[in-house]
Amino acid sequence: MKKSELKEMIIDILSEIADKVDIISAEDADEEELEEDRDYKAEYQNYHSKPDQKKNRAKRNNARRRFEREGRVSKGDGNDVDHKNPIRSGGGNDDTNLRVRTVKSNRSDNGQGK
Repeated sequence: MKKSELKEMIIDILSEIADKVDIISAEDADEEELEEDRDYKAEYQNYHSKPDQKKNRAKRNNARRRFEREGRVSKGDGNDVDHKNPIRSGGGNDDTNLRVRTVKSNRSDNGQGK
């Protein structure tokens, strides 16, 4: 293979990579625009500030703190404390209803009737 042919191949490969990077950057920009449109203040006022939601959040936080004290999870470990029977369905914080799951597995199937 001649030097000039090799040079052309490298230029072609680099231009393809550059095109792919541009596509990925454009997708990231679209995601950022969607996040900016979310009205967190209104969301809090309409949902998260309700007394029932505050109690549910406190239950979830207490379960997480208890598992942290017991050494079963730690901050940044990639795990969630999962309620087998969700709080919204009447589940509590007793040991038989709690388990440690990865963030990915817990959040991928929550709300889908485990």
